[in-house]
Amino acid sequence: MTKSPLLTVLNDLAYVFECVAMDYLGEGKTMLDVMSTRLESEDPAYDVPGRAALAARLRECTALYRSQERARATSKLERISRELWATVSD
Repeated sequence: MTKSPLLTVLNDLAYVFECVAMDYLGEGKTMLDVMSTRLESEDPAYDVPGRAALAARLRECTALYRSQERARATSKLERISRELWATVSD
């Protein structure tokens, strides 16, 4: 059974949250970069509406984590996650 692209993105985003929660920021930043690259590359597994804008927002979060602005980055990721989950129930 193939997962929908939206669930693939949400699953990978959940992994980023796990990394942040366990203080594995290096792995979390790497995963955010992988997610952004997959969104930008037109990977069919990541074929979600607004993929370019989502990639840009994830890159912004990555930059915030790199600049040690963990709280701001996490807050932005939470907002992204909630917005994506809201589309699941629509």
